[in-house]
Amino acid sequence: MNWYVHFCTNCEKDLKLVDEEYKCCNRTYPYPDKRFKLYTLCSDDTGTIPIIWPNDEICHLTGKTVYDVEADDDEDADGTIFPVMLKFGVKKAFKFIISITRENVKEGSNVYTASEICGPLEISDTHSPNMNKVPMLSPNESSKTKGESPATSSSTNKTRPRLTEEFNDPKEIPPLKNVKIEKV
Repeated sequence: MNWYVHFCTNCEKDLKLVDEEYKCCNRTYPYPDKRFKLYTLCSDDTGTIPIIWPNDEICHLTGKTVYDVEADDDEDADGTIFPVMLKFGVKKAFKFIISITRENVKEGSNVYTASEICGPLEISDTHSPNMNKVPMLSPNESSKTKGESPATSSSTNKTRPRLTEEFNDPKEIPPLKNVKIEKV
């Protein structure tokens, strides 16, 4: 199956099958714990990216654990097909918060891991890059500016020195005391 992984309860890493046994952290796991790990292609009007859905978010959205899905799958089919319960997100709009890792930045990986998934989005949500387009002004149209601000093409970005003002202190400086020195 491709929708879950075995993981080490000690270091939280995915377990590898070595000599027909799951080993990690100098331990052998005869019956390792399982967690969800779905790889999906998610798309919107701007493009398509592969996203890994983490265990916590899938449990939150479905209300089931890997063991619940396996138990339902054993009752329904022979275990060779993808569980129907995990197709809950097909053709639905979700909001993803993805984490960008070193692999994405330095190694050029295009696979992202979702750190939070909100959804499915309600009809009242209106953010869509195509819906909120601002009409562009053609070059022969002009816009009026308020006040005396010059148009961008005739303005400058030179730095101007600050005005220095000298403040006259209204207090008068008291005269210094005369100290008398005695001659001996």
